[in-house]
Amino acid sequence: MMTMLEGSAAEAGSLDAGHGGAAEGSAASASDLLSGLDRDSRSWIDANGIGGESTQEILSGLVTKSREMESLIGRSVRLPGEDATDEDVAGFYDRVTERLRPQDPSGYEYSLPEGMPEDMPYDADFVDAWRQFSHEMKLPSQVSSKAHDWFMQNAAKAVEAQWQQSQREYDDKLRAASGTLEENWGRAGSETFEANQEYFHKAVNALGGEDLMQELQGAGLVDEFDQIAAPHLVMALSRIGRDHLSEDHMVTGGAGGKNPFADDSKNWGEQNAIIRDDPQLARNLIRAAGKSPQTYKL
Repeated sequence: MMTMLEGSAAEAGSLDAGHGGAAEGSAASASDLLSGLDRDSRSWIDANGIGGESTQEILSGLVTKSREMESLIGRSVRLPGEDATDEDVAGFYDRVTERLRPQDPSGYEYSLPEGMPEDMPYDADFVDAWRQFSHEMKLPSQVSSKAHDWFMQNAAKAVEAQWQQSQREYDDKLRAASGTLEENWGRAGSETFEANQEYFHKAVNALGGEDLMQELQGAGLVDEFDQIAAPHLVMALSRIGRDHLSEDHMVTGGAGGKNPFADDSKNWGEQNAIIRDDPQLARNLIRAAGKSPQTYKL
């Protein structure tokens, strides 16, 4: 027969067994909380460091991660939809590029790309205008810099191509001019050719000197190597040098420095010879004497 003390002990043992079972059940629920999830979900939980030995720890981790994601969504930029207005698109772009561009135009910095020609012109006014445009368009610094480099590289190619084309055209012009001169002066390097060149320089020196020569070179009519691109002009100056500025044909007189058409040094024989051999010289001398060439039927 069981005594009262034994009954109490048995009851106590039964209660302990009950509590032990409840504890084991609670532990099983914590370990099996995620057992029903698919593999991808469990991998996501593991990758985000959510876990624990109890249900409370796991739930706390899930709540924390959920709040973090909610915060990120609140700060995220939503892509404009197909029905977005211009204002919506502008606002989206402004928000996306806000941290990628400087506060004012002076914050954009550029430099010449590598491989640019040393004599490539760099227009400071254009660069300043590009800075202003980039700022107005809210271009990120990197985008503005890349566009600047692309423009400079292509501008250099265009300048080089234009220079080569100009050089080819100038070379063709020199060859054509050389042909014209040789037709009128004889072969280059011949005595006649060099004499006409001397007359040309004599005229330039008398009519304008170094200033006139610089203007002829600046206009591309004669270059620094005495290559001639305007043969008819040079031939005209050569004739002036020959007919009016050489020692034996001065405008102020013929032989002896006298004008045979002037009243105080009139010489009929010399007049007739000049009219016959060089009508243009005769006209100039007649005008220098204060008379009209028509009087001499010129």
